Amino acid sequence: MEETAPIMTKYEFTRIKGIRIQQLIDGFPPFVDVNPDDKEEDTFKKELVERKIPLKVTRPCGFKKFVEIPVSKMDFERFT
Repeated sequence: MEETAPIMTKYEFTRIKGIRIQQLIDGFPPFVDVNPDDKEEDTFKKELVERKIPLKVTRPCGFKKFVEIPVSKMDFERFT
């Protein structure tokens, strides 16, 4: 199977950020320790840095083939 580089694009980052922040707003539990004063965006940033976001990015890879990459295994250094 073909592999793609696990470097997060700006579009993937924006989508993951929107999905995870909406989950936190809807009451999903955070996977990091948070203060009561922290906003959802702060919680998202902590989860990203600690690599605890429970989502995967699906990328097309060839004809009718897809690769799923967990966010925890992606390189997102340019967004932090």
